[in-house]
Amino acid sequence: MIAEHLVDNPLQADPYIMTVSGEIINFVRPDPQSFTLEDIATGMSHACRFAGQTPVWYSVAQHSLWVAERCKVNKLEALFHDASEAYMCDMPSPLKKLCPDYKVIEEKVSRAIAERFNLTYPWPDNVIQADHEQYFWERDFIVRAEAHDRNNNDINIMKNREVRAAWLTTVQDLL
Repeated sequence: MIAEHLVDNPLQADPYIMTVSGEIINFVRPDPQSFTLEDIATGMSHACRFAGQTPVWYSVAQHSLWVAERCKVNKLEALFHDASEAYMCDMPSPLKKLCPDYKVIEEKVSRAIAERFNLTYPWPDNVIQADHEQYFWERDFIVRAEAHDRNNNDINIMKNREVRAAWLTTVQDLL
């Protein structure tokens, strides 16, 4: 199971990271109170989708904003559906399938984030559906941009600070 030797061995520290705000995120025992909107916005705006294999920088934060636009209900859940990636990076789905421990850790982190912000978890079906629809749109119009508009003239790809601010504003408006 997930790094159980770390849990049972008092000589080995739990695996954790420190966020830009100074919070400690423990991957074995994630504490819901350790997750902040600012850290999530920072991490998601810095994480590039598709393992960075895009002709332009395209962040997880912008992806989440567009997933939320597709949802008539559960917009907050849509904004947070990839929030674990603020701490764990955006691992491509084919690779994620080969890393079962990653999925277990991602589940723990996602559940803690949902608890912290009083969100429905597991993510609602309409959020999962919107996420899938957005993936295919991104694949066709961002990843394969050479087949359409290489410069993405019709697609507003936001810079890190801009998308961070947009994500925070959208979340705060819905809370």
